[in-house]
Amino acid sequence: MRKAFDILKIILFAGAFVVIIHYFLLEPYYVPDNTMSPTLRSGDVIIVSRIPYFIESYKRGDMIIFRTPKDYSNKVARKIIGVPGERVQIERGAITIKSPKNSFVKEIPIFGDAFEAIIDPGKLDAHEYYVIGESALEKDSGLIDKRFFVGKPLLRIWPYTRVGFL
Repeated sequence: MRKAFDILKIILFAGAFVVIIHYFLLEPYYVPDNTMSPTLRSGDVIIVSRIPYFIESYKRGDMIIFRTPKDYSNKVARKIIGVPGERVQIERGAITIKSPKNSFVKEIPIFGDAFEAIIDPGKLDAHEYYVIGESALEKDSGLIDKRFFVGKPLLRIWPYTRVGFL
């Protein structure tokens, strides 16, 4: 009887450990499309670190995984190009980011409705980030509230030929 109780304790502890790791530290993510190609490709499986979500350490150039505001169950990967306090302007196929420190222009491709779907947000509030994909397909790019963030990609675990840190 004592041995069965010890085994039950181990199983409960292991289950609690897995739940804590999954909800607070690491989460798997399947990449459904090529919007972040060549960094992430359709079919990649990555591990997302949730730690930055809790310590608020996001900066320009970081790749993030976030839940789309229209469908909370859908997660996508994008790169941060605008951080809180900066001004984002979109004119003639170019995104200009202006901050108190400097400004730069990032050229984006105009393919069909993709460019029209990107909204010019103006100055970003304390909890807002501007994200964009690396390829021509720019759906789910634009202004994202931090509350939709899941975390930062940490490690690619599939396909095995591309395993490594991101």
